[in-house]
Amino acid sequence: MALVALVLAWLVPGAGHAYVGRPVRAIIIFATIGATFWAGVAMGGIMTVDRENQRWWFAAEMLTGLHGLEGWRRQQVLVGDLAKGLRDNKDMHAVKEQLQDRQGELADELENLKAQLRRLNGDVRRATGAREKAALEERVRSARRQKADVRNEIKSCGKRLSDLRREFITHALLDQRLALVAPVETVARAYAGVAGLLNLMCIFDAVMLALVWGHPPAKPAGQKDKRP
Repeated sequence: MALVALVLAWLVPGAGHAYVGRPVRAIIIFATIGATFWAGVAMGGIMTVDRENQRWWFAAEMLTGLHGLEGWRRQQVLVGDLAKGLRDNKDMHAVKEQLQDRQGELADELENLKAQLRRLNGDVRRATGAREKAALEERVRSARRQKADVRNEIKSCGKRLSDLRREFITHALLDQRLALVAPVETVARAYAGVAGLLNLMCIFDAVMLALVWGHPPAKPAGQKDKRP
């Protein structure tokens, strides 16, 4: 009962209250949350819902349920269209290919280092002399440092690829005048995010009503619900 109210209240703001028998409150919540969220999107544009660059605002916006999901879907469609231009841009594409090739080389090197470490660890266990064992342990430490360096470089390549994509999309948005700028950016995301936080309180209210009152029983025609 309470779980159903929770899911409905998140998915469609107000639906949880309709489920527990509060139709008037449900309509008010539905209209308020929807109007507040889409007012923010109207001010900031399609990039108001931005998971990559504004994760905290995005988390708040997702609390509006279908409103937030639809805003995110529209943003993803636009970003996908813009990202296609990255493949068509020869300079950007060349840099991307170089980074991806380097990632492949590093992945192979990492596997070789892992195999080398396994062999060295086996040699350490079989070593009989203290000097031989110390030399092997030093080689193990050296191989581990190399392994850590390779992993860090792989992460660095991944970050550079992500930054390259983000930079290209940002420039494309600026060219199309779709990028958010201050102070509109802050106000737009505040509207959309506050809509989510308001709905969080409404979700809590719907769950509490479900726990306290339960689903309203069927009533004879004309009988009013006396519950507050």
